[in-house]
Amino acid sequence: MYRTIKPKLSTKEQIEHLEKKGVKFVLISREEATDYLTKHNNYFKLTAYRKNFQKHPAGKFKGQYIGLDFQMLKDLAIIDMRLCYTLLHMALDIEHFAKVELLKVIENSDIDAYDLVEDYIKSLNEVRLKILNDELNRNMNNPYCGDIIAKYKDNYPITIKSSGIITFCCCQ
Repeated sequence: MYRTIKPKLSTKEQIEHLEKKGVKFVLISREEATDYLTKHNNYFKLTAYRKNFQKHPAGKFKGQYIGLDFQMLKDLAIIDMRLCYTLLHMALDIEHFAKVELLKVIENSDIDAYDLVEDYIKSLNEVRLKILNDELNRNMNNPYCGDIIAKYKDNYPITIKSSGIITFCCCQ
C-alpha cells in the first residue's frame, strides 16, 4: 500500500508551515497561536477550516491563502465547538422528550408492553438479533442491570435506555 508520509512537525514548525501557505498572524500573534495549538486544539482539526478560504490562483503567491489570518481559523474552531455543544444539548433534550412521550403513549394505551417487545424481537433480522443477544449476554454480570436481565429473561417489559434505544432492559 502506498501512502505519503509527512514529517511530524513541532508546534513552531506548524506555525511556520502555515505561514508558507499564506496564513497571516496579524489578528493574533505567533506566540498566542502557538499557545492555542499547544493547549486548546490540534493542528489537523484547526487547519481543516482553511479549506473554506480561497487561494491565489497564479503569480508570486500561487497556492497561498488569500486574506486568511490564524485568528479566523481559531474563531471557526470555537464556533464549531459551541455549535456542537448546543446541538448535542438540544438533541439530548429532544431525545428525552420523545422517550417520555412514547412511554406515555404506551402506558395510556391497551398495548401490552411485553407483547410489544416480543413482536419487536421477532421482527429483527439475524444480524440485529445477534447484536441484541450479545448485548444482553454482555450485561448479564453488569451490577446495574444484570439482575433485571435475569429477572425478565425472555419476557422483557418495555423501557428506554439512556442511549435512547427502545428496549427491554436498563443496560447502558
